[in-house]
Amino acid sequence: MKGTAHEDNLEEDIAEIWKRITTMEKSQMTLGELCETKQRDEVIKTLISILFLAYENKIKVYQRQFPYGKIFIKTIGYT
Repeated sequence: MKGTAHEDNLEEDIAEIWKRITTMEKSQMTLGELCETKQRDEVIKTLISILFLAYENKIKVYQRQFPYGKIFIKTIGYT
């Protein structure tokens, strides 16, 4: 969002979400568990970050009940 009071840094956001995922004690979590708040900006930032992490094959993202079910994130054996 260039030119606004809040400018995002995608790489930092992805690194922050990856840190949250790797510090959780379980290998599967929901999108809601990863979000610090339920504010729209936070949820969007988290969702975009997990999509990039899935693209990098660090996590799997799936939904059991499409299109309105919870979004699940599963780690793929990181070290």
